[in-house]
Amino acid sequence: RPMGNTRDEPHADPDAFRRLHVIIGDSNRSQWATMMKLATTHLVLCVIEQAGGEGKDSGFARFSFADASAANHKVSRDLTGVEASFDMADGTVMEGGAVAIQERYLEIVERFVGHPEVCSSLPRTDVHEVIRQWRRVIEAFRSGASETFADKVDWLAKRRLFDMLRNRAGGRLSVSKLEQLDMDYHDVANGALYASLCRRGAMRTLVSESQAHEAIDVPPHDTRAALRGRFIQSARSHNAQYSCDWTRLSLTSPNRMDVTLLDPFDAQPSDRFLTILEALQ
Repeated sequence: RPMGNTRDEPHADPDAFRRLHVIIGDSNRSQWATMMKLATTHLVLCVIEQAGGEGKDSGFARFSFADASAANHKVSRDLTGVEASFDMADGTVMEGGAVAIQERYLEIVERFVGHPEVCSSLPRTDVHEVIRQWRRVIEAFRSGASETFADKVDWLAKRRLFDMLRNRAGGRLSVSKLEQLDMDYHDVANGALYASLCRRGAMRTLVSESQAHEAIDVPPHDTRAALRGRFIQSARSHNAQYSCDWTRLSLTSPNRMDVTLLDPFDAQPSDRFLTILEALQ
């Protein structure tokens, strides 16, 4: 799988934003893993941005791999998290596996959390709690106790389940059966395995099913998604013909009008937005 999508589609004001589209990684089902993946990546990017704005070295460049693809393969095959070694871009070799890399990333982020911009960059998430959990999972791998996160980390949850099934079958569970279960775990449309683990309390959840269903219809109030939802709801209630994407709302009938929403974090209706709503009355 590719590591990044290089298409220049900021889905926002191109003079103010650029899109870093990271597409490598697990197709996480775990809510905890998803939250931590997004929160830690966000904090790393905030530190890079903050350091750049201050004309400082963020410290991350020294951990560039000589071959990122080869390093990725090593990470995926090291179930301990601490045994792989990596050839770095500066010619050195880093021992200690993915955990060693994570430790150094965390240390850099911890040095920057005193900056108000970094601390306030996750308005719905406690930055310090993210860092505490980040440290906790690193310590678990360091001590050989990674199984304590089997209710939070997808691959650990699957390994625990597969080991249990193998033991129950006397070691005669076929590879094809394991592959089928692996695919079912990640099948968001028809899969039953992940939901079963949640019902049994084997996977930690952060939001309830009712909260998840509510989020389908109730967008974050402080983003442009709130405006987009308001437009769609009004257009549908008046049987109007419309279309919309990330940045543009278009009304094609009864009138032809459109409005552009360039700032993802601006939920204030512009005069143009109010005019297009009035046209639906």
